[in-house]
Amino acid sequence: MSEYKICFIKGDEVLRTVKATCLEGIKASDVQGKKRVEVYETVSRKEYHVATIVGSISLNFWKSKLATPDLPSDEKDNLAINPGHYQGYIADMQWWETEQYLAKDFQSVSLNQVRKYIARVGKKDDELQELLKAKWYLDFQIAKMINNNEPIRVADVQSLIASYKV
Repeated sequence: MSEYKICFIKGDEVLRTVKATCLEGIKASDVQGKKRVEVYETVSRKEYHVATIVGSISLNFWKSKLATPDLPSDEKDNLAINPGHYQGYIADMQWWETEQYLAKDFQSVSLNQVRKYIARVGKKDDELQELLKAKWYLDFQIAKMINNNEPIRVADVQSLIASYKV
């Protein structure tokens, strides 16, 4: 079962921190005005920021998003590579999906992400995790090229790669 660290904050002051398995204990009054809630999840002994919740619309979105059943360990490891705070960036698009529309030379931006994670192997996160992040960005770029460099969705990456015939 996932466990979250939930920090209740007003301005710059942390009011309280609790551990929970869901967000049901957060009320609308906890995220109004200058109040917000920061949510963290521990995956592979690392703590990842999952959400910043401000306002009741944001609260309802994150309550539904984090109400999913526990994931198999391989999918949990994927959260370390493609964490929840990148999801739902604009509407239902992930942050990286939106970059395809914003970057003038998306291929260069994408390959720079690959280089960044390879260059920092052993310097920040677990070495294997850094290489899997590099692979994630490389797979995305490969799938985009298979799709004639037209924008793609993260969910379609593996099927695009699998469909490619040399």
